Amino acid sequence: MAQGGEPGLAYRESEGLRAEEEQENEPDDNRESIWTIPARLKRWYFALFSIQIAIATVWLVKTAISSESGKGASDILLYVWQNMAPAAVSSATFALVIVDTVNGIMVLSTWLEDELKKRRQRQIRAAVEKEVGEAVEKAVAEAVEVASKASGNKARAEERQSWVEWNRRREAAAAAGLEFTEPPPGSRGRESQNSQ
Repeated sequence: MAQGGEPGLAYRESEGLRAEEEQENEPDDNRESIWTIPARLKRWYFALFSIQIAIATVWLVKTAISSESGKGASDILLYVWQNMAPAAVSSATFALVIVDTVNGIMVLSTWLEDELKKRRQRQIRAAVEKEVGEAVEKAVAEAVEVASKASGNKARAEERQSWVEWNRRREAAAAAGLEFTEPPPGSRGRESQNSQ
């Protein structure tokens, strides 16, 4: 038990403070009144409501004057006052429906716009990935071709070098008057393949 106080009082006070902080940190979709009008749309709601009330008042006055001919202003005022309550409720309801419908359309259009952006980004990403894949395949093919040409060029250069050295040895033996029996460079591989 708390010191001279009610049990759990501190806990309830902290919960009350937490609830107040949460209310202060709510998003800007705060609602007002029993009609739960979004705060950002309350001007539109009250404008629609006021226009409808003005139209209903004019219509009720016109009806009272035409049906109650010969009556005084107090009778007309009483007629308008009695029939204004249903007009006010229906005007408030109609204004709320319109505002919530507009709000729903705005939310739906925002969602649809986001979905279209995401879809477009996915299409762009797929196109970029396809182009990158094609570019990589092309680069790999070119690299393989260059590598094969380079290896072919290297093999030819080595073969050419071996022929040049063989020819140098042959000419040196001929100049010295010696017999040259070394087979040409390409024939060694063929002889070993033929002997197998």
